[in-house]
Amino acid sequence: VIYAAKNLPDKSAFRATLSLAWTVLNLILCLSYTAAGSWKMDMVPVIGAALPVIALATWFGLRLHERIPQKPFRTIVFILLFLSGLFLLRPLIF
Repeated sequence: VIYAAKNLPDKSAFRATLSLAWTVLNLILCLSYTAAGSWKMDMVPVIGAALPVIALATWFGLRLHERIPQKPFRTIVFILLFLSGLFLLRPLIF
């Protein structure tokens, strides 16, 4: 993210690069979970429920991206990434 922020000043290029990186990383995780046999049938309803939420969040994010100027966009993205990092660290802290 820091590399992309420094080398991709345009918010569209920054957003596209991060989206592609996370898509590839998530596909790798899904493949590794499949190879390890970690998928369970009780996960199907949760995944099915998540798909419409993902579609709605993607649509909403696209609308926001079009309306928010460059500087506030970057600030919002970095705040959200920071908060996401805190939530990932939460099990280690508490």
